[in-house]
Amino acid sequence: MKKNLILPLEIKDRELWGALSMTKLFVKKKWTIYLGQKQQLFPFIKCFSSSVWFLKSIVPGEFSLLKKIKKNNHFISTLDIEGLNPMPGKLGVHARFSENTIEIADQIFFWSKYACEQVTNEFLIKKKKYLISGSPNSDALKYFKNEKNKKILFLTSFPLYNNYDRKLIKRVYYDNFKKNHISNKNLKNQFIIHKEGFKDYKKILIKLLKKNFQVTIRPHPSEKKESWENIAKNYKNASISKNKDINDEISKHGTIIHFNSTAAIQSAYYKKNIIMYFPKKYFKFRYSISPITLNVSLLCRNIEQLIKNVNNNKKKTHDLKNFIHFSKKK
Repeated sequence: MKKNLILPLEIKDRELWGALSMTKLFVKKKWTIYLGQKQQLFPFIKCFSSSVWFLKSIVPGEFSLLKKIKKNNHFISTLDIEGLNPMPGKLGVHARFSENTIEIADQIFFWSKYACEQVTNEFLIKKKKYLISGSPNSDALKYFKNEKNKKILFLTSFPLYNNYDRKLIKRVYYDNFKKNHISNKNLKNQFIIHKEGFKDYKKILIKLLKKNFQVTIRPHPSEKKESWENIAKNYKNASISKNKDINDEISKHGTIIHFNSTAAIQSAYYKKNIIMYFPKKYFKFRYSISPITLNVSLLCRNIEQLIKNVNNNKKKTHDLKNFIHFSKKK
């Protein structure tokens, strides 16, 4: 019997290498793999014979799509692409899962025991339905050469505030959280921390550039790039990332400066100098920030301390075993 695996990608730059690492394993088992952008694959759900669909998420807003996949006799499997990292706890869980999407899924994979417990604390899931597997994206890291240098990769992650349609983004989040009885205070905190972070990180970037650090700026895919391009165009030592793959980008920079980015975990795999600006005023919003990204980062209370840590290249010891499983390097 022919076995099919369908891998729909949303953001190629983030997901392609992880999908290829999976493809390599399934091809050895003589499966047929269909790999492409989700917009290319979803219109043909009816055309595929019974297949395994491996989805990057089962968010509440895509329940109708999941019903269509199931109606056509397919097997639904999923691993949340960001491992619940951007928004921790109840807030993050209800943004990525619902009772309906969990019920319709056949197999749910998790980055770690930690991620699994976050979801099972909120939703009842049969034990046979979930499995702690690690992440294909983490397995793909071993394919990139790790370079040591003084270049800075500046990762911006403020899509809730620095967005082309901020009102729409806010409404999508609000509607979803309201349905799941999540406090509007939690949502408000998310927007406040993105607003404050966006303003602060622009100041940090300018300070770094004036100090003549070589900085590559990589905006979040949902952000307005113009906000960062307007700064970069004034400095010869600044550039906006043109590299398509985040793993390759991380491997080519010695220091990673980020704000609550899942990429901090990939950076920890390479033992990079990982820095996150975290002044006292952020502390009251700490429950809106991933404990994983905090765990792997050197937390700087002010810009002067941040610059000092960039210069000293003082790496933090990264203990990721409780947060994600990495396959052994080969």
